[in-house]
Amino acid sequence: MEPSVTSDTDAGSAPTERVARPVNARTYGVVGLLVLGLLYTLYFARSFLLPIAIAVLLNLLLSPVVRGLKRLHIPPALGAALIILSLLGLH
Repeated sequence: MEPSVTSDTDAGSAPTERVARPVNARTYGVVGLLVLGLLYTLYFARSFLLPIAIAVLLNLLLSPVVRGLKRLHIPPALGAALIILSLLGLH
Protein backbone atom coordinates (compact mmCIF):
# COMPACT_ATOMS: atom_id res chain seq x y z
CA MET A 1 0.00 0.00 0.00
CA GLU A 2 1.44 3.36 -1.00
CA PRO A 3 1.38 6.40 1.31
CA SER A 4 -1.10 9.04 0.26
CA VAL A 5 0.21 12.37 -0.97
CA THR A 6 -1.67 15.58 -0.26
CA SER A 7 -1.02 19.06 -1.51
CA ASP A 8 -1.33 22.16 0.70
CA THR A 9 -1.45 25.67 -0.67
CA ASP A 10 -1.00 28.86 1.31
CA ALA A 11 -2.08 32.25 0.04
CA GLY A 12 0.59 33.28 -2.46
CA SER A 13 3.02 30.41 -1.85
CA ALA A 14 3.90 27.40 -3.91
CA PRO A 15 2.14 24.14 -3.06
CA THR A 16 4.01 21.83 -0.70
CA GLU A 17 3.61 18.07 -0.65
CA ARG A 18 3.03 16.14 2.54
CA VAL A 19 3.48 12.40 2.67
CA ALA A 20 1.42 10.52 5.26
CA ARG A 21 3.72 8.12 7.09
CA PRO A 22 2.40 4.73 8.10
CA VAL A 23 2.02 3.97 11.81
CA ASN A 24 4.57 1.44 13.00
CA ALA A 25 4.93 -0.76 16.08
CA ARG A 26 7.12 1.79 17.86
CA THR A 27 4.28 4.32 17.81
CA TYR A 28 1.90 1.79 19.35
CA GLY A 29 4.49 0.97 21.99
CA VAL A 30 5.01 4.61 22.95
CA VAL A 31 1.26 5.25 23.12
CA GLY A 32 0.80 2.11 25.22
CA LEU A 33 3.52 3.21 27.64
CA LEU A 34 1.95 6.66 27.91
CA VAL A 35 -1.45 5.17 28.73
CA LEU A 36 0.08 2.83 31.34
CA GLY A 37 2.01 5.74 32.85
CA LEU A 38 -1.14 7.84 33.03
CA LEU A 39 -3.10 5.03 34.70
CA TYR A 40 -0.23 4.42 37.15
CA THR A 41 -0.15 8.11 38.05
CA LEU A 42 -3.93 8.25 38.52
CA TYR A 43 -3.80 5.14 40.72
CA PHE A 44 -1.35 6.76 43.13
CA ALA A 45 -3.09 10.16 42.96
CA ARG A 46 -6.49 8.70 43.86
CA SER A 47 -6.24 9.83 47.49
CA PHE A 48 -5.94 13.40 46.18
CA LEU A 49 -8.29 13.19 43.19
CA LEU A 50 -11.18 11.25 44.75
CA PRO A 51 -12.30 14.02 47.16
CA ILE A 52 -12.12 16.53 44.30
CA ALA A 53 -14.25 14.30 42.09
CA ILE A 54 -16.81 13.82 44.86
CA ALA A 55 -16.93 17.59 45.50
CA VAL A 56 -17.54 18.31 41.82
CA LEU A 57 -20.27 15.67 41.68
CA LEU A 58 -21.99 17.03 44.80
CA ASN A 59 -21.77 20.55 43.37
CA LEU A 60 -23.49 19.41 40.17
CA LEU A 61 -26.18 17.54 42.08
CA LEU A 62 -26.95 20.09 44.78
CA SER A 63 -26.59 23.42 42.98
CA PRO A 64 -30.21 23.31 41.67
CA VAL A 65 -31.44 22.94 45.26
CA VAL A 66 -29.31 25.91 46.36
CA ARG A 67 -30.70 27.97 43.47
CA GLY A 68 -34.23 27.03 44.51
CA LEU A 69 -33.54 28.13 48.06
CA LYS A 70 -32.08 31.36 46.70
CA ARG A 71 -35.40 32.04 44.95
CA LEU A 72 -37.00 31.72 48.39
CA HIS A 73 -34.68 34.54 49.54
CA ILE A 74 -32.33 32.26 51.48
CA PRO A 75 -28.66 33.23 50.95
CA PRO A 76 -26.66 30.60 49.01
CA ALA A 77 -24.20 29.98 51.86
CA LEU A 78 -27.03 29.37 54.32
CA GLY A 79 -28.86 27.21 51.76
CA ALA A 80 -25.76 25.08 51.21
CA ALA A 81 -25.32 24.73 54.98
CA LEU A 82 -28.96 23.67 55.37
CA ILE A 83 -28.57 21.04 52.64
CA ILE A 84 -25.38 19.62 54.15
CA LEU A 85 -26.89 19.53 57.64
CA SER A 86 -30.04 17.84 56.33
CA LEU A 87 -27.94 15.23 54.48
CA LEU A 88 -25.93 14.57 57.64
CA GLY A 89 -29.16 14.28 59.61
CA LEU A 90 -30.42 11.49 57.34
CA HIS A 91 -27.79 9.08 58.67
